[in-house]
Amino acid sequence: MKKLFFISLFFIGNTAYLFSQSAEENMEKYWYYRFKMQNDHMLIGDCIGCSLPVEARDMTDTDHGLEHELKWGESIKQLSEYLTVLATEYKLLSDNGQDVTQTTKELYYA
Repeated sequence: MKKLFFISLFFIGNTAYLFSQSAEENMEKYWYYRFKMQNDHMLIGDCIGCSLPVEARDMTDTDHGLEHELKWGESIKQLSEYLTVLATEYKLLSDNGQDVTQTTKELYYA
């Protein structure tokens, strides 16, 4: 019983120092990762094959530096996740009275 008491006291004492990220920090991370996805993992537009997230991205080190190889395929999972993120982004932006033009455009292309 004493052992259980000290273990629980240890965990309660240690949780006092835990903290989470603020909403602003989470928002900064979201927009950073969204920027990376738009620029490193897809080409947004109305051309054939555009607005499809890549399935895999390989980087190889060559004599000329790093080379990127992007692989597209039946990326149904990646596309559905992308559409879900865009729909959520649209809802959050419109609820807060912010501009949804770019998000609407991307939803249309996807």
